[in-house]
Formats: sequence, C-alpha cells, structure tokens
Amino acid sequence: MEVPFKIKVSMCLPAFNEEENIKKAIDDSVPVLNAVSDDWEIVVVDDGSHDGTNNIVKEIIESDKRVRLIRHNKNRGYGQALITGFAASRKEWIWLSASDSQFNPEEIFKMIPFVKDYDAVVGYRYDRADPSYRRLYAKLYNGLIQLVLGLKIKDINCGFKLIKRDVFDKIKLCSLGALIDAEFFYKLKRHYFSLKEVAVEHKPREFGSQTGGNLKVVIGMFIELLKLRVGIKG
Repeated sequence: MEVPFKIKVSMCLPAFNEEENIKKAIDDSVPVLNAVSDDWEIVVVDDGSHDGTNNIVKEIIESDKRVRLIRHNKNRGYGQALITGFAASRKEWIWLSASDSQFNPEEIFKMIPFVKDYDAVVGYRYDRADPSYRRLYAKLYNGLIQLVLGLKIKDINCGFKLIKRDVFDKIKLCSLGALIDAEFFYKLKRHYFSLKEVAVEHKPREFGSQTGGNLKVVIGMFIELLKLRVGIKG
C-alpha cells in the first residue's frame, strides 16, 4: 500500500517470554516499515524473558542490523519496558506495537495521514479479540481512569500508537507497570499535545499467555494511580 508521504520511524516492541511470537512480529512488520519509511529501526525491549526470546532476536539481528535489542536483567514491568524503548528510539516517530502479533502492522497505514497534524496518533480496538473477562476489566478500567484523571480515551491500554519522539522531551513517564498508558495520556493532555484516535484491528493471541490481568499487576496499577493523582509523579 502506498502512503502519502514517508516518515522516519523507530518501531518499539516490548517483549516478555514471546519466543513463539517475536519472529513473526518482526517479519510481518519489516515490509510495512519499508512501505512507510526510508529510515527505520526496530527496537526490541526484552523485559527479562526466561525463554528463548533474547536468542531469537539476536539471530534476526545477524541478518538485519536495523533491528536492535535491549535486555533487562530481570522483569521490570511493562511500563519500564516502554520507558526503556522510548528512550532508546532514535527516529522522528516512535511506533509502539505488540510482540504477540495481536495487531496487524498494516494498520499503521491508517495513521500516517494524520502525522502532520497531530503529536500522537493512537489506536483503539474496534473489536477486541480478548476473553470476555479481559474486555470487562478494560471497560471498568477505562471508567476508573476517566473518573480519577478526567481522561476520555476510547481505549486507554491499546498498545498500538504512533508518537512524535520529541513529545518525550517534555513528558517524563514514571509508571513501571500497567498504568503507563494512562500516565502517558494524562501528561499528554497536561502539556497540550494534540491527539488523534484511530480504529485498529485486533487479533486473538495465538501463542503464549498475557500477564496484564494478574493480581500483582492490578494492585501495582492502583498504587501508581494514587501516586499520579496526588502529584507524587508530577
């Protein structure tokens, strides 16, 4: 598919125990990156995986130096993986996607037309392909974030975003866990950055398991939300 113009882009792929998915996520993204950019990189952040994720990415790097790997020595959480990946990204735009291949990389074509007018173009899943309990959690969570932070975002935790890199010259993200997306939107609004929401396809996870709904993650999110609300994290 042709795009109206090309952008310089760093694709950020956070990964934790994604040995069954990471190669497909990268392989499927490369032709799309070639279509939207003449200057791109893929930054994989291995958040302390204890499977073969790290070795698989290293093998890919041997044949394509545009792929880079950053590895945490232990699992630090989704938020820290994003903070690490955003800081390491070197191109004008940062494209956040998922290592589990639940997003079709071609959905980025819907976002490119908006990059000249917005600082962040973010996806929302129009038909979320997750179990019913996760969809319920998401609905309750979105409602909580709207109540506490005053954010009206269609899909707070959608992991498919295109963000201008210099946004992070003014925004410092601190949440190490699941609150990272809400913190991002909260601070984006506070700094008057422009935002566009775009509907994106969401596919069922084929391999591996999700960790976002476990009790430890949920408790950590509530603690971080309290800190963000009272201003401890600016």
